Amino acid sequence: MVARVAWFVALGGLLGGYFMAAHEVSRALVGGFDASAGTVTIALIGAAVAGLPLVALLPIALMPGWWWSRRLPAIRAEHGQCPGCGYLTGRFPCPECGGQGRVPSQELFTRAGVMRFVILCAGCLVVGVVLAEWRIHRDEIAFLAEVNAQHAAGQTRLARPRAGWGSFASLRWDVAEGFSAPPPFEDPRIPGWRAAGRPASDRRN
Repeated sequence: MVARVAWFVALGGLLGGYFMAAHEVSRALVGGFDASAGTVTIALIGAAVAGLPLVALLPIALMPGWWWSRRLPAIRAEHGQCPGCGYLTGRFPCPECGGQGRVPSQELFTRAGVMRFVILCAGCLVVGVVLAEWRIHRDEIAFLAEVNAQHAAGQTRLARPRAGWGSFASLRWDVAEGFSAPPPFEDPRIPGWRAAGRPASDRRN
């Protein structure tokens, strides 16, 4: 039982990290600084669609449960043990658990197993999106601080890549237009914009 729980925790961590990355990429593609609920919802749908290939992991996710309920009892029976509890006995019903010595038939793909996987994916999607939004929010707050420092030094334009998985898009600030985070395919190449902390020789042309 402990092994099954550990497996689902490990699988949940993997799925949560995947959905977090997918949501960060989706948010960068959608664009928007300090995004609204609508923007976050669109990005969430994108992350959910990105999760469709995870169906390929279904057999791997169900394997431990199948092994525990079918293969383990078969191994016990081969060694003269009770399939249900592992008690070494030569007669049935088993004096320990009352089992009849039959190895249960168990398919790999069961309705309960598939439903557990779907529920796990849904929970990991929610957790991954929340963590991604937290990381995006922290990155935007850091950019605000960078803008305040650069503006105090006389800088009027600033741009840098987003942090994390959305680093192919950028955060931008212009003293006249304010903050923006355009999608990468709408990212304007404005002369004089440069990433925070980079020398002026790094300017984009």
